[in-house]
Amino acid sequence: LVGSEMCIRDSILSAAMITAVASLVVSFQSYLFRTGQWEMGNWYTGLIGASAGDLETVRQDSRVDTVYEAQILGYAESASSNPDKPYLYVLGVKEDFMQNMAVHLVSGRLPENSSEILLPLHLTTNGEVTYQVGDTWTLELGRRDSEGYALSQYNPYTQEEESFVGEYSRTYTIVGTYERPEFEDYSAPGYTALTFWDESAPVTSYEAYLTTQDPSDAYLYPNENMLCAAVYNDTLLMFSGASSHSSYYTVLYGLAAVIIFLILFGSISLIYNAFSISVSDRTRQFGLLSSIGATKRQLRSSVLYEALLVGGIGVPIGILCGLLGIGVTLFFIGDYFSGMFFGSDANPEISLYLVVSWQSILISFVIGMVTVLISAWIPAKRATRVSAVEAVRSSQDIKISRKEVKVSRLNYVFFKLEGLLAKKYFKRDRKKYRATVVSLFMSVVLFISSSAYILYLTGTAGAVMDVTDYDLRYYVSQNTEAEKENVFALLSGVEGVQNAAMMSSCYGAVSYTHLTLPTSDLV
Repeated sequence: LVGSEMCIRDSILSAAMITAVASLVVSFQSYLFRTGQWEMGNWYTGLIGASAGDLETVRQDSRVDTVYEAQILGYAESASSNPDKPYLYVLGVKEDFMQNMAVHLVSGRLPENSSEILLPLHLTTNGEVTYQVGDTWTLELGRRDSEGYALSQYNPYTQEEESFVGEYSRTYTIVGTYERPEFEDYSAPGYTALTFWDESAPVTSYEAYLTTQDPSDAYLYPNENMLCAAVYNDTLLMFSGASSHSSYYTVLYGLAAVIIFLILFGSISLIYNAFSISVSDRTRQFGLLSSIGATKRQLRSSVLYEALLVGGIGVPIGILCGLLGIGVTLFFIGDYFSGMFFGSDANPEISLYLVVSWQSILISFVIGMVTVLISAWIPAKRATRVSAVEAVRSSQDIKISRKEVKVSRLNYVFFKLEGLLAKKYFKRDRKKYRATVVSLFMSVVLFISSSAYILYLTGTAGAVMDVTDYDLRYYVSQNTEAEKENVFALLSGVEGVQNAAMMSSCYGAVSYTHLTLPTSDLV
């Protein structure tokens, strides 16, 4: 009875730890996926400049799950002060596009008809174009032309080689602003503005962002019959398991496999010890059964049947305990992950919480049952080798020879009577002694492994999210070194600046001016 209780307890502990690790991996991957959706949008493939026929082909494909379409209404001059971004790029979209393409409102509301427009915040912060919600803006929409070729958002602005061709005008009411969209390339010549789908507009090309039922099918488009360009949401594809970034899964699943292996090894040691005690206590019973004709197969089946009962009770309870434990843990620390990635602007919907998948439960159940059966197999084989006479005498487990239990006097000097009795006890039953040593060894290994993992994870996070020693950074584009120096001298001479540094990148004449100001002077 005591051995069975220990087996159940150890199987519960083993299943709980395995479930906690598997559920943590699934929950963390789900968290990263939802983070990618929030930042980049819920799409795998983007088709730029697609025709109406291309859209119809995508809609009819059974492998495609969802399609978010946008009308390319055209470019318009925006009066931006940024010489590399002089246009407004207007898209006509529907509700599903705005809900799934990471459109995050800053002020106002989303457009509800084709006469309302949503402007990006960086039109003001980067282009210095001022406007108010409720203002009206008449835009001359058209295309960018370079020797008869229509340019897209992925063709940077080249003043000498392109021209703007106006085609029609629209008057819009500004209803809100939103954060810079991630589907706008940083070299794009136009600030992306969104209006509602306009059926009356003379549209000939579209943007389409789609998801597939199998993420690995995301690279099927565009096919050979399409003339449009394509972009891929590598972040979401990586978290979906369909990206070429195999190192992500190597690290994540490799770490889980190592931890589960350590848990498995320690659990087998503990459960084996418990079954050994159970079998040792019942050795006399096995001897009596052998004496009346019980076969080795029957005795072995008896122990394995007990193991199945123990696993059938302990493993499900352990799975529930593991889910409860990791669920409570993530409930208290989940918000800290959001704060680490998003700061004070963290979306409350994006937090690390428990995600239960049937795959993780099945893996935990199978590994838990295999652990119990492996732990019971060795004691079961040992029980079948004992003859009836040896089983009745219990001579296989207990050593009572004086020579066998002889203990050095130093043991009594250093550890007194308690140490002397413990030493004699373990000498009488070496299997229990070895099980105790192995259990202590596994405890040390698990502690050192977890400590090392936390240390390396902290170091990696510190390297990726390195805190810089400056407070403000200015990106300045000038043509000559003298102009760069003048801008640097002007900025570094501002009152309150303590230190300043300038760095010129290797991409053209772009200078990075880094200024450090005291915190009290920052506005």
